[in-house]
Amino acid sequence: MRRGRVGAAPQSVASLVCEVIVQHALLLEALVKLRVAINEPAPSAPPVSPGSRAEALKQYPAGALLRVRDICGDRKAGKPGLLPIVSRTWLKWVEQRKVPEGILLGTRTRVWPIEQVLAVRGGLPEGR
Repeated sequence: MRRGRVGAAPQSVASLVCEVIVQHALLLEALVKLRVAINEPAPSAPPVSPGSRAEALKQYPAGALLRVRDICGDRKAGKPGLLPIVSRTWLKWVEQRKVPEGILLGTRTRVWPIEQVLAVRGGLPEGR
Protein backbone atom coordinates (compact mmCIF):
# COMPACT_ATOMS: atom_id res chain seq x y z
CA MET A 1 0.00 0.00 0.00
CA ARG A 2 1.07 3.53 -0.69
CA ARG A 3 1.20 6.35 1.76
CA GLY A 4 -0.86 9.46 1.10
CA ARG A 5 -0.52 12.85 2.71
CA VAL A 6 0.82 13.18 6.21
CA GLY A 7 -1.93 12.40 8.66
CA ALA A 8 -4.18 10.87 6.01
CA ALA A 9 -5.28 7.26 6.13
CA PRO A 10 -3.44 4.97 3.69
CA GLN A 11 -5.29 4.37 0.43
CA SER A 12 -5.62 1.13 -1.46
CA VAL A 13 -4.32 0.75 -4.99
CA ALA A 14 -7.88 0.40 -6.28
CA SER A 15 -8.97 3.73 -4.79
CA LEU A 16 -5.89 5.44 -6.25
CA VAL A 17 -6.67 4.01 -9.69
CA CYS A 18 -10.27 5.24 -9.38
CA GLU A 19 -9.03 8.75 -8.50
CA VAL A 20 -6.71 8.80 -11.50
CA ILE A 21 -9.50 7.65 -13.83
CA VAL A 22 -11.87 10.35 -12.55
CA GLN A 23 -9.20 13.06 -12.92
CA HIS A 24 -8.38 11.80 -16.40
CA ALA A 25 -12.06 11.91 -17.41
CA LEU A 26 -12.40 15.48 -16.11
CA LEU A 27 -9.28 16.52 -18.01
CA LEU A 28 -10.57 14.96 -21.23
CA GLU A 29 -13.90 16.74 -20.82
CA ALA A 30 -12.11 20.09 -20.39
CA LEU A 31 -9.97 19.42 -23.47
CA VAL A 32 -13.03 18.59 -25.57
CA LYS A 33 -14.70 21.85 -24.48
CA LEU A 34 -11.53 23.77 -25.32
CA ARG A 35 -11.26 22.13 -28.74
CA VAL A 36 -14.89 22.99 -29.51
CA ALA A 37 -14.31 26.60 -28.42
CA ILE A 38 -11.21 26.88 -30.60
CA ASN A 39 -12.91 25.42 -33.69
CA GLU A 40 -15.99 27.63 -33.46
CA PRO A 41 -15.78 30.67 -35.72
CA ALA A 42 -15.31 33.93 -33.87
CA PRO A 43 -18.15 36.41 -34.08
CA SER A 44 -17.25 39.00 -36.67
CA ALA A 45 -18.03 42.70 -36.67
CA PRO A 46 -20.39 43.95 -39.33
CA PRO A 47 -18.61 45.13 -42.48
CA VAL A 48 -17.88 48.84 -42.70
CA SER A 49 -19.52 50.50 -45.68
CA PRO A 50 -18.07 53.52 -47.49
CA GLY A 51 -21.12 55.54 -46.44
CA SER A 52 -20.29 55.00 -42.78
CA ARG A 53 -16.81 56.44 -43.42
CA ALA A 54 -18.48 59.65 -44.58
CA GLU A 55 -20.53 59.63 -41.40
CA ALA A 56 -17.33 59.21 -39.37
CA LEU A 57 -15.88 62.29 -41.06
CA LYS A 58 -18.82 64.46 -40.01
CA GLN A 59 -18.13 63.97 -36.31
CA TYR A 60 -14.73 65.73 -36.38
CA PRO A 61 -14.45 69.54 -36.37
CA ALA A 62 -11.81 71.41 -38.36
CA GLY A 63 -8.43 71.23 -36.65
CA ALA A 64 -9.27 68.00 -34.80
CA LEU A 65 -6.39 65.77 -33.75
CA LEU A 66 -6.92 62.09 -34.60
CA ARG A 67 -5.40 58.97 -33.08
CA VAL A 68 -4.67 55.83 -35.08
CA ARG A 69 -7.98 54.25 -34.03
CA ASP A 70 -9.83 57.33 -35.36
CA ILE A 71 -7.99 57.12 -38.67
CA CYS A 72 -8.25 53.37 -39.21
CA GLY A 73 -11.29 52.54 -37.12
CA ASP A 74 -11.91 49.73 -34.67
CA ARG A 75 -13.05 46.56 -36.44
CA LYS A 76 -13.90 44.73 -33.22
CA ALA A 77 -16.27 47.48 -32.14
CA GLY A 78 -17.54 47.98 -35.69
CA LYS A 79 -16.43 51.64 -35.66
CA PRO A 80 -15.39 52.87 -39.10
CA GLY A 81 -12.26 54.89 -39.63
CA LEU A 82 -11.57 57.65 -42.10
CA LEU A 83 -9.31 55.42 -44.19
CA PRO A 84 -10.04 51.87 -45.39
CA ILE A 85 -6.83 50.44 -43.91
CA VAL A 86 -5.79 48.66 -40.73
CA SER A 87 -3.69 50.37 -38.08
CA ARG A 88 -0.57 48.34 -38.92
CA THR A 89 -0.65 49.73 -42.48
CA TRP A 90 -0.90 53.30 -41.18
CA LEU A 91 2.00 52.81 -38.78
CA LYS A 92 4.06 51.20 -41.55
CA TRP A 93 3.35 54.22 -43.78
CA VAL A 94 4.55 56.50 -40.97
CA GLU A 95 7.79 54.50 -40.68
CA GLN A 96 8.28 54.65 -44.46
CA ARG A 97 7.51 58.40 -44.41
CA LYS A 98 4.60 57.99 -46.85
CA VAL A 99 2.44 59.97 -44.42
CA PRO A 100 3.38 62.70 -41.90
CA GLU A 101 4.84 61.63 -38.55
CA GLY A 102 2.12 63.36 -36.60
CA ILE A 103 2.42 65.14 -33.27
CA LEU A 104 3.70 63.36 -30.17
CA LEU A 105 1.50 64.35 -27.20
CA GLY A 106 3.11 62.04 -24.66
CA THR A 107 5.47 59.10 -24.58
CA ARG A 108 2.95 56.79 -26.29
CA THR A 109 0.34 59.10 -27.77
CA ARG A 110 0.71 60.32 -31.34
CA VAL A 111 -1.98 62.27 -33.18
CA TRP A 112 -2.45 63.68 -36.68
CA PRO A 113 -4.36 66.82 -37.68
CA ILE A 114 -7.49 65.94 -39.61
CA GLU A 115 -6.30 68.02 -42.55
CA GLN A 116 -3.23 65.79 -43.00
CA VAL A 117 -5.36 62.64 -42.85
CA LEU A 118 -7.80 64.02 -45.40
CA ALA A 119 -4.90 64.88 -47.72
CA VAL A 120 -3.73 61.25 -47.50
CA ARG A 121 -7.30 60.09 -48.06
CA GLY A 122 -7.54 62.22 -51.19
CA GLY A 123 -4.43 60.51 -52.59
CA LEU A 124 -5.73 56.95 -52.17
CA PRO A 125 -6.98 55.08 -55.25
CA GLU A 126 -10.76 54.80 -55.59
CA GLY A 127 -10.81 51.04 -55.01
CA ARG A 128 -9.43 51.34 -51.48
